[in-house]
Amino acid sequence: MAPYLTAYPSGNTGAYKNGAVRRMRDALIAAGHYAQDEFFQGTMGYTTAASFASFDTRMTLGAGWDFAAISAVNYGILQNSTTVNPWVFGPDTQCDTATVWFRSVTGTGSVSVAFGGITKTVDLQRPTPQFVSVTIGPSDGVVLGNNVVSVARVSGTIALCAEWARNSRLPAYQLLNASSSGAKAQHAVNSQDNGRPLYFPEQVLTAGDICIWQIGINDWKMGQLSDLATFKGMFEQWADRRIAHGIVPRLVLPVRSNAAGALIEDMDTYYEVMIASAKARNIAYLSMKDRWGEFNDADAAGFMVGGSDYYHPNWYGAQDMGLLHAAWALSV
Repeated sequence: MAPYLTAYPSGNTGAYKNGAVRRMRDALIAAGHYAQDEFFQGTMGYTTAASFASFDTRMTLGAGWDFAAISAVNYGILQNSTTVNPWVFGPDTQCDTATVWFRSVTGTGSVSVAFGGITKTVDLQRPTPQFVSVTIGPSDGVVLGNNVVSVARVSGTIALCAEWARNSRLPAYQLLNASSSGAKAQHAVNSQDNGRPLYFPEQVLTAGDICIWQIGINDWKMGQLSDLATFKGMFEQWADRRIAHGIVPRLVLPVRSNAAGALIEDMDTYYEVMIASAKARNIAYLSMKDRWGEFNDADAAGFMVGGSDYYHPNWYGAQDMGLLHAAWALSV
């Protein structure tokens, strides 16, 4: 397994390298496997383009690119309706294929996508609203290398929803981070735009892939409790949709919240509901409570932000979570 990092960003800049998914990737590589995580969807809960680009420094925003909300702040996107300045994503690993998703709505124009020396200009207008994907890869003449993705508005409004770069030539762990600050069960299951899920991995995953549910913290918040029956139905709908497509669902019972953020009995109840639904479907699951204990235990161990933050792991906690995910992936 990869060693624990001992230095962390003091703020937001470049913090994606310390997140759970990147540390999962590093652990898989350290174990001798090929792994990539050159994916993002939406703005992960960031509500300005600048703060999102600061978090994920693989991307560079030209003037004119800004944040735009769709159905909820959790699923905002990057948008440009004024300039031809590019949005650029430079993967940390060598890639030969990139897919970019756009939102086609009334008034949408055309966009230019460049990758590996190949450029495609695509008209995004469609008879009915939908998501439009553009893929550039070896069949277009791309050679594996340090290729960057560049997206530039040609006309109209360009709404950039998600991106995935990868090396298509090697068997690999491809890690798709679909997390979003503030997301609840309903956002992963029911949030839709143009009649399609805003949960973009749903548009990428194929039979045999693994999809992990680690949701509940925002549903069990004190004073903001999601209806338990509705939450249960959301989880089961998510799981059944995975199973129906041959995708393997897995459950990670979330990190426990501070007593000021959620009642222990409420968290226990949500745990019980998810465990029962998982067992009924033979879904494998892990518990962050088993690994870290209650919030106070995790905080004392140095895994939580602490203080007035009742919910969030710090960077040390995030990487421990990533190493747990990697160990689980390697065990099956």
